[in-house]
This record gives sequence, structure tokens and C-alpha cells, in this order.
Amino acid sequence: MKQEIDINTWNRKEIFQTFKDYADPFCGVTVNMNFTNVYNTAKHDGASFYLYYLHVIMQAVNNYDPIRLRLIDEKVYLYDHVGIAPTVGREDGTFCFCYFPYYNDREQFVSECQRITKEVKSQPIMKEKPTEEVRSSIYFSAVPCIQYTSIKNPLTQDPNDCNPRITTGRLFEQNGQKMMPFSILVHHALMDGFHIAQFLQRIEELNKNY
Repeated sequence: MKQEIDINTWNRKEIFQTFKDYADPFCGVTVNMNFTNVYNTAKHDGASFYLYYLHVIMQAVNNYDPIRLRLIDEKVYLYDHVGIAPTVGREDGTFCFCYFPYYNDREQFVSECQRITKEVKSQPIMKEKPTEEVRSSIYFSAVPCIQYTSIKNPLTQDPNDCNPRITTGRLFEQNGQKMMPFSILVHHALMDGFHIAQFLQRIEELNKNY
């Protein structure tokens, strides 16, 4: 479900109109995020750290409205909830895209992600006509082999391409804490650095209380 934002009464009207037609309207940051508690819990449970931290990211996404705003044919919509569209690696070194729906229950989310991952590895890189769920999702990539300090995501020329991109890098230890490069790219007509900071703070709080 989604609801249309009245742009004429939106407090971001001027900012939206300024950035929506830029050739490259995306802005973002790369930071080192602390996932110590998530990592320790996953190891204690004998579970996938990747899927545990992915669930934390999606908890933050689905509890923060600005990152669920989407631009569709010059209109802005707020989705009630969104899933995540990650890349899935194949044994031959290639990859494909898939879609994980969001479940607040961690075990249900992990189970569904594992099931979908097994299914998509034999499918084409992407379906010809993405569903609305995919079009509204967070685009995600993990690069666990690189402790990067910056990264660039490819962008399309589709004026409706406004999906946030999140990327994570190789886990490393710093002062006894499990840290990971974390990049986020958002459409500047919909979000600013202020909103990115608030979103990252939500992830930090979820890890702290994990």
C-alpha cells in the first residue's frame, strides 16, 4: 500500500522541484557501521550474520518514512512498507537479482530469504517486468571481499529511478568492535544528508539494543 504526498503542501516542495530533474540527483555517504551485537547474536544462534544484519537494515527502513518515499511519474508516494532487492552470487562468479519481502519477525524473514535465494540462482539476472514490490524496494549489494572506503553504484536514466541503494563491505575488527563499510545512496529530491544521518542512527540503535 502507498499514499500520495501532496507536493503543494509538502515542506520539501522547493527542494523536490530543485533536484528532481538533475541528470544525477543522487547523494550519499560511506561510513563504518558497528554491527557487533548483531554479529555476536548470529554466531550464538549458529545463523547467517548476513541475513541477521539485512533484517536490522530493513527494520530501520520500515520504521523511517523518508527512505520509503518513491517518485513515480512526477508524483511522490510513501509506501507503508518495502522489501529489499539484493544481488545473489552464483557459483560461476556471476550474479542475479532477487526480491526479499520484509517480515518484522526475524526468523520468518531469514527463512523466506533462504528459500528465495535457492530458487533464484537458476533464473535470469532479472525478470522482464519487475513487480511493484521490486520497484518500491531498497536496492542492495554486499561486497564482503573488500573493506572499501567508497563505492559507486550504477544508475539508470529512468526518471522514476529513485530507489535507495545500500551496499556493505568486508567485516573488520576495530577496538574490539565488529565494523563494516556501509554505503547509502538516495535521491536528493526525496532525502537529504539530515535524513541519511537519522536513518543511520536507527541502525546504530538497533545494533546497540540487539
